[in-house]
Amino acid sequence: MSIRKMLLGTLAISVVAVGLISCGGSKTSNVPAPAGAAPFSGETVFPCQVFDDDEWFMARGIASGSRAQVDAVTRLALTYAQDNIRQKMSHVFMGQVDLFSGHLGGSQGTDIFRNTENGGKQIIDAKVSNSYMTCEKHSGVNDKGHIEAYVAVRIRKADVANELSDMVEKMVSEDEELKIRFRESEFRKRLAETFKQFRGN
Repeated sequence: MSIRKMLLGTLAISVVAVGLISCGGSKTSNVPAPAGAAPFSGETVFPCQVFDDDEWFMARGIASGSRAQVDAVTRLALTYAQDNIRQKMSHVFMGQVDLFSGHLGGSQGTDIFRNTENGGKQIIDAKVSNSYMTCEKHSGVNDKGHIEAYVAVRIRKADVANELSDMVEKMVSEDEELKIRFRESEFRKRLAETFKQFRGN
C-alpha cells in the first residue's frame, strides 16, 4: 500500500473518531467554564447518573434555565427526578395489583383494583415527597447565560413495598374470603421480590 493511501486511511479514521466523540458526549460544553462554575464544567461527564439496585429505587432529573434562577432550575430538576421515580414505583405496584385483582375476578377484583390504585398513589406520593436527594450538581454557564441542573433521588424499596402491602391487607381484612385469597396469592412476598428485582434505568 502506498504512503498516500495510508495517510488518507488514517485521516478518515480520525474524522470518524472525532464525530463519535462529539455525538456521544453529554450536553456539557467542552469550552472552559467561567470562574465560579461547578467542578465538572468543561469536561465530558454524566453528572448524578444513578441506577436502581436491590435496595433502592433511584432516578435523575435534568433541567436548564437562566443562571439567575439557579434555585428554580434545581427545583425543576428535582421535580423531574421525583416524577421518574414515582412512575417506576407505580408501574411495579399496579402490575402486582392487576395480577391479584385478576386472581379474584368479577366485581371483587374490580373494586380491589380501583381502591388499591387510589390508596397506593397516596402512599407513593408521600414517599416521593420525602425522597433522599443523593446528588446535586450544576454545569457552567453557556453563551446564552444558561446552566443545567442535575439532581438524583432515591427511595428504599423495602419501605415502600411494606407500606403498600399493609394497605392492601388492611383493605381486604374485613372480608374473610378476601383475607384468605390475599394470603394465598402471596401478594406481600411477590411485591417485595418484584421491587427488589426491578431495574428501570
